[in-house]
Amino acid sequence: MGNGKLIKNVLTHMKRTGNFVGTAPALGEQSSHRNESDLSKEKEYSRVLKYSSYDPSLTKEDFVRLIPHVRFSDAREPHPLAEFDVWKVRDPRYFQFRDSYHLIFKDFNMLNNYRKSVRLSRIDGLRAVFSVRDKSVKPEDSIAAYVSNLLAAFDSSESYFRALKHCRFVKPDANKSLEQMAEELANAEKKSLLIWNIPPTLRACDVLEKFWFYDIKHWFKLYWDPHTGRNLSFLAFNSELDCTRFRQNFHGAYFSESEECKLLVEALK
Repeated sequence: MGNGKLIKNVLTHMKRTGNFVGTAPALGEQSSHRNESDLSKEKEYSRVLKYSSYDPSLTKEDFVRLIPHVRFSDAREPHPLAEFDVWKVRDPRYFQFRDSYHLIFKDFNMLNNYRKSVRLSRIDGLRAVFSVRDKSVKPEDSIAAYVSNLLAAFDSSESYFRALKHCRFVKPDANKSLEQMAEELANAEKKSLLIWNIPPTLRACDVLEKFWFYDIKHWFKLYWDPHTGRNLSFLAFNSELDCTRFRQNFHGAYFSESEECKLLVEALK
């Protein structure tokens, strides 16, 4: 067989099955090398995969493209292994990215099939390594707290600190999917920023006066250390465009010439 024909056959195989020649067989043809006791132990886990990363910009599409069939196949319909939700894990109180993503599946079997399929795949040149969360970990609980607190913070500082008092008692709405909760958050996340190192002596009116040319809704401190002066604040905008412009203009800049620390600005979306 000539080299050209061999290469053509390999590419055809990849497009048809989504698998490299000599690697894992296509979904439905996989054979398990684990005994029944190993499998039953794994079924004690939840339906959540955790992916650790310092990159806060990953989306569901990045995880879908790990599936070999999606990368190489010409098929346009959604692949069955892509039926999962992706949640960027954030602290429910201070809203900061916790360097991890949760992939939430309908059941353990779908999780396991996805994990087997992508075990040779890479993100940003690195092997995509996932861990299965214990069944006691319920991402919906922390997500519900994050949703409640962020929406309250976007409303006002008073609403935020009032919501914190009830944070432990917030339970997810059984009638809402993760996708619906994400849609609820979309407006607030697109118009909100987290900022480190605003001078600690400033009041809200001072900040609004300093940045009067941006359409700012309100500003308040989420965290502050009176000994070091370090503080984290929340800045809400009426305009998504102004929110984007503010981050582009002030991330890594000094608040004033007399300040020693640069502003660190993080977008939520």
